[in-house]
Amino acid sequence: MLLGLCPLGLMADVPFKPATPYTLTCRYGGEGSVTLGELHGSGVLLLYQQTSQIPEDGYWVFESTGAENTWRIKNAVTGQYLQYSPQRVEGSVKGLVLSSEVVADSTSWQLQGSENRYNIVNVADPQQWLNLRTDGTWLLGTYAHQGMADNELFSFYDQAGAPVEAEGTSLPDDPSAGTMPSLLDSLYVNGKPAVYDQAGNRYLCSLPETSRGRSSLNVSLTYAFSEAASGAHLELAGQAVSGTDSVGLADFDCTQPYALKLLDAEGQLLAQTNLEFTFLPIVVLHTSPDCNGTDYTPGDFRVIDPSTTEYDPVLSTTFRYRGASAQNYQKKAFAVKLKDAEGESLDHSYFGLREDNNWILDAMAVDKVRMRNRVSTDLWNAFSTRPYYAGEEPEMNPGTRGRFVEMILNGNYHGLYCMTEKLDRKQLKLKKIKQEDGEADVIRGVLYKSDQWSYEVLMGHELDSRVFPQYAPMSYDNNSMTWSTYEMDYPDLEDGESIDWGPLYNAVNFVATSSDSEFASQYQSWFDMPVWTDYYLFLDVILATDNHGKNMFLLNYNITDEDHSRLISMAPWDLDGTWGRRWDGSNYYTSATTVFEDMLWQNEHGELTLYYRLRNNPSTSQQWAKALADRYAALRSGPFHPDSLKARFTSYANLMTESGAVSRETARWSNSDSRSDITNDVNYITGWIDQRMAALDAKYGYNPSLPEGITSAPATEELTATGGEGVIYLNATRPVSVSIYNVSGQQVRRLQVKAGTTEVGSLTPGLYLVGGQKVSVR
Repeated sequence: MLLGLCPLGLMADVPFKPATPYTLTCRYGGEGSVTLGELHGSGVLLLYQQTSQIPEDGYWVFESTGAENTWRIKNAVTGQYLQYSPQRVEGSVKGLVLSSEVVADSTSWQLQGSENRYNIVNVADPQQWLNLRTDGTWLLGTYAHQGMADNELFSFYDQAGAPVEAEGTSLPDDPSAGTMPSLLDSLYVNGKPAVYDQAGNRYLCSLPETSRGRSSLNVSLTYAFSEAASGAHLELAGQAVSGTDSVGLADFDCTQPYALKLLDAEGQLLAQTNLEFTFLPIVVLHTSPDCNGTDYTPGDFRVIDPSTTEYDPVLSTTFRYRGASAQNYQKKAFAVKLKDAEGESLDHSYFGLREDNNWILDAMAVDKVRMRNRVSTDLWNAFSTRPYYAGEEPEMNPGTRGRFVEMILNGNYHGLYCMTEKLDRKQLKLKKIKQEDGEADVIRGVLYKSDQWSYEVLMGHELDSRVFPQYAPMSYDNNSMTWSTYEMDYPDLEDGESIDWGPLYNAVNFVATSSDSEFASQYQSWFDMPVWTDYYLFLDVILATDNHGKNMFLLNYNITDEDHSRLISMAPWDLDGTWGRRWDGSNYYTSATTVFEDMLWQNEHGELTLYYRLRNNPSTSQQWAKALADRYAALRSGPFHPDSLKARFTSYANLMTESGAVSRETARWSNSDSRSDITNDVNYITGWIDQRMAALDAKYGYNPSLPEGITSAPATEELTATGGEGVIYLNATRPVSVSIYNVSGQQVRRLQVKAGTTEVGSLTPGLYLVGGQKVSVR
């Protein structure tokens, strides 16, 4: 067990005594309380005073609303209630007013935390938390919360200085006497540990996916009783459990709870709970009450994987909340770092994915269907052209991989998560930096992440402006981990490695400042166009609202490679705002027939200038349109087929539903800002996909009734092709993107060729189509 572990979500009501005044003490402000500014000659409505001599108006009475851990907070002197209001006056009022009357949910506040450390969340707008300003005004207001920062953590003390409840770190409470965990020291089902959910009074057990579809299930239970249950025996679903025999569960269904009873020697009931099953792995987390969005805090971590018979180790870890806007939701995402006994990084593989010490637990709180990011990344991994260096790094992955899991957090069920790899140098297999004593660092692979919108991220126009001023990007500093709104992901300056913003700066500067002729003649030497072409179609298919500049990783495999020293490739990230919903979960301008480019200018911040110039430059527009149409046609009968796209959602939804995860997730988050609606949103998405692909068929001139790939590869004067023995010779008058199809319309090769002759080898004898030309290979 770890010290100081407790649930971060809702717990039992804070034990306020009726009509008893308590301080409203902020952990950032230290000893003191929130007072009424006007009673102290201040223009600040609610003023924090740092003092051990708390004035009378620094005490507040907490009146229960009757809802779980939800209170009205009334000043002990004036009887006025704290009320959320959007009113904000600089230096005076920030989202709070004082009301002499109860005003529905805006005067109700929910407390989240434990051990006298609480976030105070408004019920009318759960995005708004009490927040003490750190700018020196000592003003109390509300703000879109950042996740347990000290200026959002509050404690309560009575007039004698006693805390409302025990504080500090302590061992978790022992199981209550007479409950199943107090009598059953351990429980394994088919060799895997069953995990107790205290809030639901149930055990959750993970089964392999191979168990899906069975009408009955045989399970064997291994267990150990505590001394208090000596001589007792178990019953599961009305059947006695012996040490060797399995128990048969007829009409097996993961959505059905199975009664688990503990009986004494006379058959009297000692304890009862339920055993529930899932086809998803179970992640068990214990985190510190100080877990926050900035610093890593200690805990432990276990993944129960039913697909393996191996022992599932409990590993020491550090955690923090992750994401930017994701931290504004009650259901938090976690960044996980595995540690060994000495506190050093520990690599471990899960689900056959990469072996690493860094893992992500994605809460998917904004996404009602809980899978948009995973499905989108799966699609990208499946169809996208690998970056230019993939021949040297065949094990590189163009995106993350992950598995859906169910989480038990600090002893309580916490919902459906996606456990994923990180997108980093290791995933993309970029060349490592060379560091030798006494020698200057040799930077090779570079990886940049676009974090927010800016002129530099949009590569040549300001936010919401369709003016392209062609001025150079802002200067950069190779002693800083940020440039404009990009972050340096690799190398890592904080690890003592040298960094170089130059490759990214130069590429952005080229897009922003080059003339039309320079752009047309050079863009393919600056950008890995097969990947960038795929990315454009990808954004268009999924109607991505937050990924046309921001939420991208830009990269170069090895900047010391003279042939590719300035070539920039990319990888996508954070794809929640897709498939008919925006990044905030709304869908008011994301209909299936929405024109992607129009949406970006009318509702977002405008197009990425690279794509805008390709589309509008007279010297590139025709070639760009043809490249998109060719590639769309090649993908349309496979990964872009509506049935294929819909199946990605329905297969995950079926797994979640059959596992019982949909009902558990719905129950856990139904009364929060992290509500899910998996079944209805899947229905919405599948209908949306049919309409979307019909709209894109028209946009890209695709006719589903014709053989895919053949009619979409018209002849061009830029390219001729001749066949040989196992080869095709391509003769191009200028750099061009080439797709080679077999007679069935399947794309077998796609490549960028330079002016001159290019030999494409290792082809099976037969007929091929290249640029509309039939080519025979012997």
